[in-house]
Amino acid sequence: MERILITGSSAAGKTTLAKELSKKLNLRLIHLDKYYWQPNWIRPELLKWREIVSTLVEEDKWIIEGNYGCTFDIRFQRATMIIHFEIHPFICLYRAIKRTISTRDLVREDMAKGCSERLNLETYKYILSYPKKHNQKVYQSKKNFFSGEFVVIKNDKDLENLYLKLKI
Repeated sequence: MERILITGSSAAGKTTLAKELSKKLNLRLIHLDKYYWQPNWIRPELLKWREIVSTLVEEDKWIIEGNYGCTFDIRFQRATMIIHFEIHPFICLYRAIKRTISTRDLVREDMAKGCSERLNLETYKYILSYPKKHNQKVYQSKKNFFSGEFVVIKNDKDLENLYLKLKI
């Protein structure tokens, strides 16, 4: 497990798990949000974004957390393990609202500069639609671009089993 990719809905637990695995496995942690967003929530051009991701995955060892399905083809091919969160959208929505309230107007360490936490209807819609709209892309990309170990986390028991498997 030299290159671990973590995907799933916003507020599913990707960042928390990535931080923990990074420390315990001594792997560089890459938060895609830090590279994607420009100050004040400006999106990059698609070709530039794909170039950035291509450069990031060239490293030999990493943990990358984040979605951005437009780069699954690049990241899935380089990953040796994928951990995909399938947490119920209501749980993710609750966590997102709680996080927004507790970090309002602050920039989280896993975010780009100038992108402070905010209440955002678009994000909440994304979270609620994730299972139907986005899981399919993850599984299709897995089928097309990935042949390594694929772990699905749906609850705390699945997370415990992952820790046992990784012996951490």
